[in-house]
Amino acid sequence: MTGKTFSIYKAAGIHLKAICLTCILLAGLAARPQLPDADTIISRLARHIILQASPRGVDKYVFKLNSNNRWDDIDYSDLSKSKWKTAIHLERVKDLAIAWASGSSVYYKDERVWNIFSQALDTWLDKKYQNPNWWHNEIGVPQLMRNILAVTGNHLNKKQLKAALQVLAQYRVRGTGANLIWSADLALHYGAFIKNDSIIEHSRRLIVTEIRNDTTEGIQPDYSFHQHGARLQSFHYGMDYLNDLLRIGWQLQGTRWSYPADKASLLTFYVLNGWQWMTRNNYTTPATVDRAVSRKGQLKVTSLQSVAGYLLSLDTSRKDAIKEMINGYRLNSRQPAFHSFPYSDFAAYHQQGFSIFIKTISTRTLPTESINSENKKGQLLNNGNVYVLRDGKEYFDLMPLWDWQYLPGITSFDPQAKIERSAYAGTVTDGESGLTAMHYSLRKDSSLLTARKTWIIRGNQMIALIAGLNRKNISAPVFTIIDQSLWREPVLSGNKKINKPGVYSFSTNENLFHNGLVISLLTAGSGKLVLRDTIGTWKSINDGEQPTEVKAKIFQPMLEHQSDSAAAYMVSYCSSPDDRKTASTRQWEIIRNDKDCQAIRFTDGMIMAAFHEAGSLNTNGETTLQVDRPCLLHYYSNRLTLSDPLQLGGKLNLTIGDNHLRIDLRKDGSGVSINL
Repeated sequence: MTGKTFSIYKAAGIHLKAICLTCILLAGLAARPQLPDADTIISRLARHIILQASPRGVDKYVFKLNSNNRWDDIDYSDLSKSKWKTAIHLERVKDLAIAWASGSSVYYKDERVWNIFSQALDTWLDKKYQNPNWWHNEIGVPQLMRNILAVTGNHLNKKQLKAALQVLAQYRVRGTGANLIWSADLALHYGAFIKNDSIIEHSRRLIVTEIRNDTTEGIQPDYSFHQHGARLQSFHYGMDYLNDLLRIGWQLQGTRWSYPADKASLLTFYVLNGWQWMTRNNYTTPATVDRAVSRKGQLKVTSLQSVAGYLLSLDTSRKDAIKEMINGYRLNSRQPAFHSFPYSDFAAYHQQGFSIFIKTISTRTLPTESINSENKKGQLLNNGNVYVLRDGKEYFDLMPLWDWQYLPGITSFDPQAKIERSAYAGTVTDGESGLTAMHYSLRKDSSLLTARKTWIIRGNQMIALIAGLNRKNISAPVFTIIDQSLWREPVLSGNKKINKPGVYSFSTNENLFHNGLVISLLTAGSGKLVLRDTIGTWKSINDGEQPTEVKAKIFQPMLEHQSDSAAAYMVSYCSSPDDRKTASTRQWEIIRNDKDCQAIRFTDGMIMAAFHEAGSLNTNGETTLQVDRPCLLHYYSNRLTLSDPLQLGGKLNLTIGDNHLRIDLRKDGSGVSINL
């Protein structure tokens, strides 16, 4: 690492061990002789690939190539559209190339390994395997070949080099968001390999143009990320989008094709105002990955530490903000903070001990995808899901074991029911506390379930309100699922310890304790706790995954709605079972919970309310608050914040006591604040 690079990181206060790999890459910018720009692009890619890669398992197959120069354990007839098994052959070719080229590998410059690599490469170049899914042919396979060429290109014979470039040239530059970045990145490298500056220039221009935030696919104005329509994909397509753009930016840095400063800044804002709010301890939730929830390991995400290293290199003007972000993660020292993403119907709340993520849906956002035989059971995803994370692993790789009728946060009556979207969904927040609300609807044939649902979060507590529950042609039980996460001991119901699988009841008099959280029923109803040892397979939700059995223990508390009257429950964070009583102390009261309005008043005067219709609210026995249209409201210490859950914008007439106000609501659903 150069002294200059070290001083940048030291000044920023970044934890060097966490991003040492990034430091090594960035330090190389000054440590190596200047190459022609096209050669620099390739050289840096090769260095990136070798330093990032850890080709595990090479020992298991390196010397097992059969007489047909194929591996016996690979299905070469497979045509799966998601995880294409035939492509494992080219993955192994790439890993052998890295093992041969890496100075830290036991196979470094090993002639035997080169011969095996060369024979296996020839097999692919001869067969040119194709998949029914265009993505593999135009992006996935060319990406693998690009990496092989970068690591070994100078050592390939002329025939191999020509054929490998032809495979790389299978790319087609098209699409938006991550798809455009993937294909333009391939074109850029193809241009670098054949020393065609015009191809590099054109591809770079497409890449830079795609670094934007608007309402098309890609980074949204609120710094969430959409792909395949209005679907939140920040840690699926959006993760590849960011990782590739940061790597490309590093490759181009110091060349005539460097990123403009405003584009580098936008990537920083995407992380500071988007990414960092959607994770805890480098884990995310199903809300941010859409159909990729059915892929093993998807909820473990690129670390913010490594991302920060690239951001510091590309956008040094914001090192203080990057420092604050990383230190907050490293020291787990976040102060209570609430953040809304109105373009994605998503909200996040963070503090030191825990994080809460709420994903609603509206007519402005789309249900989760189920394509390419992925996400086969996810039809109820993103419909009021609530995820509570402490260490981040609460939901990690539990998807094959989930009961998909009972997803965290939803109200459900049948596993085959489908989401009916409403225009009403939104969040209001003062930045430290907040409220999220939605109009909820599920249908199966002639059966219809509707409700008003609101979640209010402040301090260490989340209060969930359910009102206007209406069931049409439904005879089955209706449940609101409080959680469905990894079962961790101890589980306490009142003072009773529960440590065996089974179905248990709890009531308003018996708080549940689990994983540092207290669950309290606030209204009459029947609490049901399911604890189970579960066996499942990833293949049951994704045809491209393996049928191997996986096991885990599941914690699943639910509220059974025995009538259609209003209901409520609370989830409180506490550091130990001994703190349960203090953590669940109520310094607030529900002042309204019906189909027209759901509201809470805190003892210090804070009021949060969801008006589902125009109406009034008696706030303290003396003061009445009245609005002439649906809205979400947060009031505290003479500061009023309002948002429009219908995202229509326009005037709102509001009366508080003797104060009459006319307020312009924002059309994008974000909050507008005024001092009274």
